[in-house]
Amino acid sequence: MLEKKSSFLKIGEDAHQDKESTKAEKQRKKREKFLEIVTKGKGEEHLPAALFIMTGAIKESQRKNEDCRSVTYGDTEVQGYDKYFGMIMAGRDRVIAAAELGKTFPGMTLVAMSNIDRRRRSDASIVADELKKRGIPEEQMLLEENSVSTFTELVEMVKLAVKNNWSKIAIVSTGFHIPRIRKMMDNLESIMSYNDPEFFEAIKVFRDKNINVYFISADDVLASVSSHYKKLIAEVRQKPGYANMLESEQRGMHAIAEGTYKVANHFVRSYEHDGNAE
Repeated sequence: MLEKKSSFLKIGEDAHQDKESTKAEKQRKKREKFLEIVTKGKGEEHLPAALFIMTGAIKESQRKNEDCRSVTYGDTEVQGYDKYFGMIMAGRDRVIAAAELGKTFPGMTLVAMSNIDRRRRSDASIVADELKKRGIPEEQMLLEENSVSTFTELVEMVKLAVKNNWSKIAIVSTGFHIPRIRKMMDNLESIMSYNDPEFFEAIKVFRDKNINVYFISADDVLASVSSHYKKLIAEVRQKPGYANMLESEQRGMHAIAEGTYKVANHFVRSYEHDGNAE
């Protein structure tokens, strides 16, 4: 009887070990995929110190104990925007991607950004709450609550990178957004349309130190996580308005190249009003 019990225990232990071994192998493969996506194949030593999460759309929540939340692919309509805006623009995709990367690389600081609508709490705090729910500890996060647009997010990112002496940083956003962000990053000084001495001082250090910036598509991260996300992303790209969004991004990139890109006046006024620019 004792021999039979020992045999059952041994089988149970072996099954547990096999399960743990399979889990560890999955985690290893996932880490390899993410390392490739983040560093573009350059390897472990090129991992960024911080990941900046570009803010997406935010909406009021109908859920208990939740005032606002980032928009998901399931939101076909968002107040104040065209139909399917939520499906196309999202916001939660960036949060999920950042959380996946943050859990895989716990030494990387996740920076939640922006404070676009002053009638509610900041986008950064909303995103931080969602990151916590996805397993990111508070000590791994940093909130940047000054920016009010993509451009000012990049301005604040430069300041933080220099302040924290980060030599490598990364930006995560929805795939269609990445080319314009990259173009803006290359031309920040020429786009700047207001007086911000702190930025001009920081950007000089940033350029002189040749701080590396990696641009990460949330689409790529999510598609590598599961076929569910891969299917959703493919569906989003077929929605009416997705082509319009791409065209809008292309117009923005063309304007940057031509030197005619303008940061929206209402964003500049909001930013200046809070004392972030003189």
